[in-house]
Amino acid sequence: MASPCQGRQRRIGRFGGLPAGEPISDPSLEPVHKCTAGGLQNVAPRNDATPAQVAMAWLLRRPGVVVIPKAARGTHVDANRAALDLQLTADDLTELDAAFPPPVAATPLEMR
Repeated sequence: MASPCQGRQRRIGRFGGLPAGEPISDPSLEPVHKCTAGGLQNVAPRNDATPAQVAMAWLLRRPGVVVIPKAARGTHVDANRAALDLQLTADDLTELDAAFPPPVAATPLEMR
């Protein structure tokens, strides 16, 4: 979805949260499951960060993507702000890009 929007000066938004550590068994939630099993989970410890901070740092470097994290408490604001300071390495970015590839064809949005 990002590629078609970039040339048209459009921004991309997605609403949803990261799981709070609970196992996810629903296969339709596979993209969310990757947040807790691989991808973000592998990169976070190398950067002394949480998976959510790594996700925000990775997304913030992508042109045309706006990140609006939840911040219900002051600790959330501090953790979200810390994502701006993360310096992801080329290896980190390669691993995240491989864990979360863009779709190869048009994919309708799922309505729940």
